[in-house]
Amino acid sequence: MRKVRKILPVSTADISGLEKWLEEQANNGLFPVSIGSWATFTAAGVPGTRFRLEPYGKCGDSPTEEQISLYRNAGWEYAFAIGSSYFLFYTTDPRAVELYSDHESRGLSLERLEKAAQRAQRRTVIIYFVLIAVIAWLLFFCKSKFDVQPNHFACLPIVLLQIFDPVFLVFIIAQIFIFRKNSRDLRLLKSSCKALREGMAPPPSSGPSKKIVWENAISLAAIIPIAILLLGQYSAPYSKIPLDDFDRPYIEIQAMES
Repeated sequence: MRKVRKILPVSTADISGLEKWLEEQANNGLFPVSIGSWATFTAAGVPGTRFRLEPYGKCGDSPTEEQISLYRNAGWEYAFAIGSSYFLFYTTDPRAVELYSDHESRGLSLERLEKAAQRAQRRTVIIYFVLIAVIAWLLFFCKSKFDVQPNHFACLPIVLLQIFDPVFLVFIIAQIFIFRKNSRDLRLLKSSCKALREGMAPPPSSGPSKKIVWENAISLAAIIPIAILLLGQYSAPYSKIPLDDFDRPYIEIQAMES
């Protein structure tokens, strides 16, 4: 069966926005079979299909048989897992009841996901601070017994040269990009959970965004150049240079000692 792939135009933290976008695709005859940075569809979509994202439970990356059976009795079928956050359920029956009868219960179901996202963000911040502290200590304060240079900051030009190494710059830019994206998604998830727990509808979705399309497209396109840079960086020290490539004669050890 022919498959159609589309760059995801909404954040996976925008639950209502992603559900609505999938329903629009179903109205166009497309049914999702996988969702990541891009969504893959088959031409099996049924107009009027509803989709609901259910956060992971305690049992890992697949719903329990009891959950699948319970939802099937209510008219919903399990499709697949999305990343490490959601199970996707769908129904083509317009009479099927909603999975949650009120906003409060929906908000409670998202608490586990919200806390997991907050813990992940805190771990990321702690890891960044530790890495920065370790790198600063190694560069400026770690002194080897073979180092006769008394000034710790004498190697600053070398440090600056290493910082502007292409691989290191790409790594820093990628980390800033990922951190900003995760922070935005966490804010969106927290605002939705807060509203639901208070019995209100979540903030309205901004819908498909060209910015998010570009983010996902850049993430996919950056994989190849980053892999090439890393391969070149780590293979360079082990490359063999023919002796004929050296234009100048070798310096004798006696000349160096004198």
